[in-house]
Amino acid sequence: MRGVFGSKMSDSDDNPSNINHNKNIISPSHIAEYIFETLRGSDTIRVLTLLTNTGNHIECSIQQIPLSKRGYEALSYVWGSEEKPYKAFIRNETGDLVGYITLTSNLRDALCDLRDTPELENKCFWIDQICIDQNDAEKSYQVGLIDRKSTRLNSS
Repeated sequence: MRGVFGSKMSDSDDNPSNINHNKNIISPSHIAEYIFETLRGSDTIRVLTLLTNTGNHIECSIQQIPLSKRGYEALSYVWGSEEKPYKAFIRNETGDLVGYITLTSNLRDALCDLRDTPELENKCFWIDQICIDQNDAEKSYQVGLIDRKSTRLNSS
């Protein structure tokens, strides 16, 4: 069971051996950190789609879309501890598990809340901590793209 927003869950919540979506059950030692594909263009971003019915762990897919495309919510995440004790498991378009991304406790709890809110039908998000390769030079450029888009939308 998930705790109060911001609290730490047990390590078993994010144990990939608990994952079973009619795919092979994968032992934790076989799952590598997710490797970001290079963005296809200068006006391209990544968005994640939260998968539902995944129990106590987070699963999502990551796609590249044009910045101009609508249909996602932006969440800029800068609060809470920088420690990343949790994982979000990434699935490709065929449903295969392709890796994981580490998460802070607060972001994990926020993703669980977003995933589990029945009134929120669209589960597609741009979240800087997940959708931007944090180990690459794209970080400052991508944040600038979203800032410019937000400015245009807020002034409309």
